[in-house]
Amino acid sequence: MSKIVMRFTGVGGQGVLLAGEIFAAAKIKAGGYGVKTATYTSQVRGGPTVVDIQLDDKEIFYPYAIDGEIDFMLSVADVSYQQFKNGVKEG
Repeated sequence: MSKIVMRFTGVGGQGVLLAGEIFAAAKIKAGGYGVKTATYTSQVRGGPTVVDIQLDDKEIFYPYAIDGEIDFMLSVADVSYQQFKNGVKEG
């Protein structure tokens, strides 16, 4: 498996941070490396939330996703989609 970078977005309280944690933990349990990096507003519930997840067979040295290199994005709230969509690869 090559490196996969995913981004989940929503608003606080929708579970996107938990989803990111589950993906990273599953990769680690299956063998490999997984890291999640979350960003959320001070509102916690109801504010834009984004979590970037990196999964790789090799050790991950830089925990932050680089805009333009995100392979997959799932958004469950339009406000977050509009704010964070530009980091996803074309296609």
